[in-house]
Amino acid sequence: MQKIVPIVKLGLASPLGSGNQYIPLVSMDDLLNLYEFIILNPQLTGTFNANAPCHVTNKQLMFGLAKILDKPFIMPAVPAFILKIIYGEFASVLLEGSRVSSNKLIDSGFTFSHDKLESMLESVF
Repeated sequence: MQKIVPIVKLGLASPLGSGNQYIPLVSMDDLLNLYEFIILNPQLTGTFNANAPCHVTNKQLMFGLAKILDKPFIMPAVPAFILKIIYGEFASVLLEGSRVSSNKLIDSGFTFSHDKLESMLESVF
């Protein structure tokens, strides 16, 4: 977010690559509550994904940021080859994304305060 927000504030919000790659997100409030939840429930074991239950694509994230920052979202998508030139191997992280589940947390009794993109962005901005 630290690298994306300044670009959006300049009015240059656009999807990266296809924009269809999923971006796992979690609000800082939920992340801290999640840590507390795990610490206070020692019976919980294994790995938990620290991401909200909503599945957000890069395009939806960029559009949401532009909307909440009152900036345009009219730029064409940034082609994958440009990202590969700029970021090298790291471009794959931006272009491939990851769609992960938070069902294990929810099934364990954790409740997200910000389970939708709009709510997460409003909590930050």
